Amino acid sequence: MCPVLAFTTVHGCVSVDQATANVSRCQRANGVLKPIPIYKGAAEPLLGNESSFRSENIFFGKDGIGDQPNAFPELLPSDFTPTTEEVAALALVRIARENPEATLVCLGPLTNVAIALKIDPNFAFSKVVVMGGNYYGIFTAELAT
Repeated sequence: MCPVLAFTTVHGCVSVDQATANVSRCQRANGVLKPIPIYKGAAEPLLGNESSFRSENIFFGKDGIGDQPNAFPELLPSDFTPTTEEVAALALVRIARENPEATLVCLGPLTNVAIALKIDPNFAFSKVVVMGGNYYGIFTAELAT
């Protein structure tokens, strides 16, 4: 099993603050004894505007996890605070330098990765796995996909 070194959050289907809260809440729900660091990332997309990323509300709810703030574990105000002051893009650059064998798994917009590449054009992980989409939100919602 590969250890998870960090979580970075980014504006996408929900605000970066809500994404940070969701990661914190998921760690508590899974009984993580030593929480994995959460690095808060970009609060807005590099292209377009916030409204271009809001159509997912019909699928995931306003909070990104089905609008269940009181389900176990209950959402806490502290969930909205990242566990570290270092911003996501700088953390990605540092983690890649310290762990060149690590794999980067991206489950949201790649804004933090783009900023990390601007900071350090040599920024690299051994592998990058992306669950991607596209800026215009064009997708196939067929049973076969």
